[in-house]
Amino acid sequence: MRHLTKIFLLLTLVLMSFMSIASAKNSDPNELEYIKAYQTREGGREFLRIEIGFKGEELEYDIKLASSISQLMTVDLKHTIPAKVGRRGGSNIDFEEPVENITLKEFELGSCRLQINFDKTIDDRSYRARVEKANKSQKLPTRLLIDIDNYVFIDETIELDIGSGAIVIDPGHGGSDAGAVGPTGVREKDVSLAVALKLREYLEEQGDPVVMTRTTDVDVYSPQATNAQELQARVNKAPRDAALFISIHCNAFSNPSSHGMETYYYTDSGRGRRLAKLINEELEKYGGLFNRGVKPANFYVLKHTSMPSTLLELGFVTNPEEEQLLADEGYQDSLARAIVTGINRYFGRTTD
Repeated sequence: MRHLTKIFLLLTLVLMSFMSIASAKNSDPNELEYIKAYQTREGGREFLRIEIGFKGEELEYDIKLASSISQLMTVDLKHTIPAKVGRRGGSNIDFEEPVENITLKEFELGSCRLQINFDKTIDDRSYRARVEKANKSQKLPTRLLIDIDNYVFIDETIELDIGSGAIVIDPGHGGSDAGAVGPTGVREKDVSLAVALKLREYLEEQGDPVVMTRTTDVDVYSPQATNAQELQARVNKAPRDAALFISIHCNAFSNPSSHGMETYYYTDSGRGRRLAKLINEELEKYGGLFNRGVKPANFYVLKHTSMPSTLLELGFVTNPEEEQLLADEGYQDSLARAIVTGINRYFGRTTD
């Protein structure tokens, strides 16, 4: 009996060992191999396909749009690690228009999140998703396919009567808040106001109504205001029927070699994104600085304004070379003209 008991215990241990190995094997995460976005045609229709290849057999995923009609799609891949695709998004992310950019990050341990920004808006009824098994003969891994059609195109011309609303110009900081300060003392609040005043001049010359959140070196709310009070005071300057809201700033960083300009829009605003993109293109042409891109953000003045809005970072005042450019009146004039050209393109106006 004692001998049989030993055999039984041995068999139990062996069985438990096999179960442990099988469990460990099943718990191995998927490995993300590549991400592609491209136009394709199947069954007589054309559509955009997001193709996500991974090493594994099963995939738990969740797809969401920022709203029912949006330019931002989020794809969560559960129990999946980046593997061959860089954790910050790298050379293995390949895409075509109308995809603007794709970013990748681990949103929780062992799970990835893709954020896909489109040039066109899509609605939550216009996409389908499925997992395709690996095809060894075609050397294809298991893939998540997201097929998207029925785009709502954002046209080059926006049907909007500019006479029905003013363009709001918000020079960042001011008064008790100097903003960033450069190595030789150039202050962000002075640069943003100088460019804003030139911008107002050029807009009014072509007949556009303009509202300024400030025209002198003052706090918009008060020197003792909280950050939220000050920013809300700027938002409150915008009339309800305002056409656009443009906030002007300079960038800063502890590393003085950081450089370039960039533009921002509120995450869920298609028109804000288009405004930021067009002004960004003109700032690159007129200003000549390194282009850090067009980026979504939840900055207070973008989130709390109801009209299309953008926040511009004209350059790094903490970079010695860019500090001198930003303080130069001629360069400020070029920046103001670039912003006007971007605004005119937004409204479908022809430019010289």
